[in-house]
Amino acid sequence: MKSKLASVLASGALACVLAACDDAAASAHAEPSIARQDAGPVGAGAGPGTAVVPSAENPHASCEARIAELTAELRRERDLRLEREREWLRYTQRMARLMELAGAPRFQPEVPASEREERALQSDPRAPASVSGAAEVASTSPSASPAPGPAVAAPAPSADAQLLRVARLAHEERSRAVFLALRSLFAVEHISGLDLLESGSVANGATGPVVLRVIDDRGRPLGSLYAERLRLEGSHAARTLTLVLEQGWDRRSGTRTPFEGGPADAEGRGGVRRIELAHVDPTPWFEALPELFREDQRQAVTQGDPKELTALRFELNTLFRADASGPVYRLESLTAKEGLVLREVRLSVLTPDLLLERELFADRMAILRAEKGLEIVLESGSQIRGSEKVPFLEGRYRIFLPRADAARWEAAGIPLGRRAEPAAPASAPPAAVPAAVPATPGG
Repeated sequence: MKSKLASVLASGALACVLAACDDAAASAHAEPSIARQDAGPVGAGAGPGTAVVPSAENPHASCEARIAELTAELRRERDLRLEREREWLRYTQRMARLMELAGAPRFQPEVPASEREERALQSDPRAPASVSGAAEVASTSPSASPAPGPAVAAPAPSADAQLLRVARLAHEERSRAVFLALRSLFAVEHISGLDLLESGSVANGATGPVVLRVIDDRGRPLGSLYAERLRLEGSHAARTLTLVLEQGWDRRSGTRTPFEGGPADAEGRGGVRRIELAHVDPTPWFEALPELFREDQRQAVTQGDPKELTALRFELNTLFRADASGPVYRLESLTAKEGLVLREVRLSVLTPDLLLERELFADRMAILRAEKGLEIVLESGSQIRGSEKVPFLEGRYRIFLPRADAARWEAAGIPLGRRAEPAAPASAPPAAVPAAVPATPGG
């Protein structure tokens, strides 16, 4: 009985070993057929493209070699695709400039502003695709079915017409990208009181017409803002951003009120509305929407000579303290000196007891001769008093030093300019300072 049981166990073990050997032999015979497709002649030296012949010890070597080859081919195809995408991007950017270089006229539909606003308020704000652009793309799509009717050979468009069409499509695409970038930045910066519905097309440093819905902290609509143009102003030094709406109105409860600062036209549009965002870093906005900023704000400031800037700051602080007629101003830092303009400055405003009252941050600072003393003009910045940060009114802040002697400042090497006075008619008395830029009291 024991011998019979031992023979049964031995036969079972032998069957298992034979089955394992048959599986290994089958895989070893199947994989060389794949590997020999890329293998070189027998006896050739092994190289990067030579397949590895599988052996009993490594039956999966051909699969690993094939995977490495396909991975390298996929990487090459991906690099080629990225290069084609970059070339297409460069091409569309060049085509977009043709409209400006050729000076071709731009035709806009004469739709009343109130109708455009109503359509924007009633439409889906997340899909404001251009109807004309979509129709044109659909008509040129290979899958578009031809309209029924007799087949008439259309005349081939000229090269100039094709270039203008490509430029128009590129311009519409850029306007669409500006809309998406604005909505994304509104969401990233948590600008919850405004909902951008329409941004129009980009032209001449602005975009428009623009429609924004005004909502409260619970998401309920309070009204809307309409403007023919929207442009941006940002301050690197103060880290603030300003939305400038031009030629528009504010609609609340069905009543339209033109923006302040200018006369209204026949449709009720007029003036300028500035929306100050005191705690928004403008750097992402500069990168995503450069065409909506002024050229001087887009340019990066180059660091000046540290020794020259330190000497200039020392002389300025000495003169500030000597000619103070109230608060004492102290220049804490500046980045560069460009002609008569100091770039990215930080000023401390001190009490007569030299206690800190507030701080001023500005992208540009100029010192001008006044009728009596000197006038310091700070542009694109804000003032900080305690924990409160307030952007400059109308983008400017002025400091008057009536006791300052211009000759002494010039002798100390301080760059002084002269304020440009508006030209007045010959029969009229000299015009006063325009009310659009009120003087902010400083000293």
